[in-house]
Amino acid sequence: MEFNTVQGKVGESWSFDGVDDDASTPVALNYSNGITFECWVKTTDNDGLIMADTGTTDETGMGLFVENGQLLLSFYKSTPNINNFTILGSFVSDGQFHHIVGTWTGDTTIDGAKLYVDGNVVGKDTALTTIGSTTKTINFGWIVGSRYFALAGLIDEASIYNRALTSQEILNIFNAGSNGKCTAIATPDTVQLSDTTYTVNETDGTVTITVIRTNGSDGTITIDYSTSNGSAIAGADYNAVSGTLTFANGETTKTFNITLLPDSLTESNETFNITLSNPTGGATLGNTSTAVITITDNSSQACQQELATALQKIKAFKAK
Repeated sequence: MEFNTVQGKVGESWSFDGVDDDASTPVALNYSNGITFECWVKTTDNDGLIMADTGTTDETGMGLFVENGQLLLSFYKSTPNINNFTILGSFVSDGQFHHIVGTWTGDTTIDGAKLYVDGNVVGKDTALTTIGSTTKTINFGWIVGSRYFALAGLIDEASIYNRALTSQEILNIFNAGSNGKCTAIATPDTVQLSDTTYTVNETDGTVTITVIRTNGSDGTITIDYSTSNGSAIAGADYNAVSGTLTFANGETTKTFNITLLPDSLTESNETFNITLSNPTGGATLGNTSTAVITITDNSSQACQQELATALQKIKAFKAK
């Protein structure tokens, strides 16, 4: 075992020279229950081993690698000389720290193997077969005498879990950043509508809907919105809208407009709905994810006013 330590993403990290530095530790991996390899890596190397198990005679094992500058997750089986699964991910050899994670459910579930970079899934694959449980040696940076290139770069917070972490768990670790995975994760941002009801006159032209972000404002999050008919009909009483709002780092309020379509008919009040869905970036939907917009009828109000005016004139005439 040979490597240096330098300032890393979370405290000190391992520094490998890309020539003969390596680290290893024996560990019993039970792939049948799933597995996760996870760490921060910083490199400009185009090819190298990040972390991998040496496997047994017929099972070389799972590993995270850099290949042509891209992140690679694979599980190589020397018998029958095939890859149980292989996922080639995004470019990571840019000299910046990236959070990289490889997970596998341990079975042949469709897309049971996943590769993550910086909190996002960048690739999926389906394993050809299940793998047994064996005591293996986990290597970092290089495997002495192997066909893998030695990595020149930093590896920090390397961890192995005896199950496949969920997407949310992985995102939480990424969002913890330099605070480290053992730091308590803050309550996720909540996104919701500012009100449950809106009342507008059909001659107002538009109605402005406000969406608010609470419980924090770090990082970028998005939320989808869309309208749906109630008694008001899209194209006749209002223009249907749908889209995605993006909250940049530090933003807590966003708005969007819905166009109203007035008519000359005398009718009762009508309603339509607005719904928020699909929050991203670790955000969650708040309690106010839907709202009802009520359109009051201008023609009806005009008729009522005319009637009131006429009644006043009749009373005035009778009084003479």
